[in-house]
Amino acid sequence: MSDENAYDVIIIGAGPAGSTLAYELAKKRKKVLILEKERFPRDKPCGGGLTAKVNSLLQFDISHLIEGEISGISFTKKFRDEISGPVMQTSIRIVERAGFDNFLAEKAKENGAEMIQSAKAIEIEDTSDCVRVAIEDGRHFQGKILVGADGALGITSRVVLSEKDPLFSFLVVLKCETQTNTEKNFKRKAKIDWGTIPGSYAWVFPSKNKLNIGVGGPVSIGHELEKYLDQWLEFNGLKKDEIKLIGHPEKCRINKKTPILKDRIILIGEAAGLVDYWTGEGIYYAIKSAKIAAPIIEKSLVAGNIEYLKEYEKEIDREIMPELEGAYVAAKIFRTYSWPIHKMAKYSKRMFRIGYEIVSGGKKYSDFKKVSNALKWIVPGMK
Repeated sequence: MSDENAYDVIIIGAGPAGSTLAYELAKKRKKVLILEKERFPRDKPCGGGLTAKVNSLLQFDISHLIEGEISGISFTKKFRDEISGPVMQTSIRIVERAGFDNFLAEKAKENGAEMIQSAKAIEIEDTSDCVRVAIEDGRHFQGKILVGADGALGITSRVVLSEKDPLFSFLVVLKCETQTNTEKNFKRKAKIDWGTIPGSYAWVFPSKNKLNIGVGGPVSIGHELEKYLDQWLEFNGLKKDEIKLIGHPEKCRINKKTPILKDRIILIGEAAGLVDYWTGEGIYYAIKSAKIAAPIIEKSLVAGNIEYLKEYEKEIDREIMPELEGAYVAAKIFRTYSWPIHKMAKYSKRMFRIGYEIVSGGKKYSDFKKVSNALKWIVPGMK
């Protein structure tokens, strides 16, 4: 294979995880190639909300990408019993995923990373000294290390996992957008509904000229989500006419025993299942995992020893997994006791604040333990 097709690192997927990692490695003068199956800019079924945690990781001025900022939020339970209030110290900024992802990819390219679009990877061969990747148009590339940033159903996670490995849990999300932006009801106010279907959630995030609307929940209720979205639109006085729906699975790693690397291949972001099982938030964990991976990959390349890559899984388990495990526990508690929790939030400003801060990324799930301990005294039989 020619030198022009040989790289230090090949990254499959140019979402926030892949582009952030490419940027970090290209800064260190590593030869990096991103293979992206779509053509940018492209949309993603995501609320587009950047939490406080995301904002703390970003190295760039993205003020030109901000489409709105949430100043108020309301929660309903089965479209009823609304709880609303102003946002607290931490806010959620809204971006269009198409523009945000494209911006990060361009930053990676500016620093020397190469990117090939409309390049779907169809075959991966992990050898003793390199990883070879074939794409749909017949071209082949090789890298010393391969990184999977290709989402829930990408090819890389299928290569890393064996049939005996613990499986991920999946969420399903349906999203649409509308240009209708009713000032009275939606100006800078996010709306969230939960529990209409067990384990489900719905959102409306307003931006400058449109509303980002969606529903999500465990894969077991996926067949009910379109009906839920119709009901959610109707509840908010919105019409479905000419609205394009976008569906997307989200993969959640809830068990540290589920591997996220194998030999010369590592998984980051959603490919590794680094998604909040309760809220579906994944942008923070995508960027965070890329930043964890970058110095470890660089260390492995400098030393010429892939054994160093094992440090990546250890760091993910230490820095990220406690939160994802907390999200899973919180989701299970909330599904079972959603009504008393909702009632507590309605009559307790502290509970409302904790709920908002978890959604916005201002608090960790360890704070939720205090809530669950309080519930044990209130809800009979709660464990």
